[in-house]
Amino acid sequence: MARLEMQVFGLPDSETDMLNPDSTKVGEVMGIRRESVYIPEESARCITTYL
Repeated sequence: MARLEMQVFGLPDSETDMLNPDSTKVGEVMGIRRESVYIPEESARCITTYL
């Protein structure tokens, strides 16, 4: 929204690019158990592990 508002007012949209954070790293910092799944077949194992 910040970028859109800046464009409406004709301001340069500097420093408004945002990338999705690595949620595994966010969990690590917060002390939450975490695991990244890159292969869909592993998702069932991870779900049962963390339930």
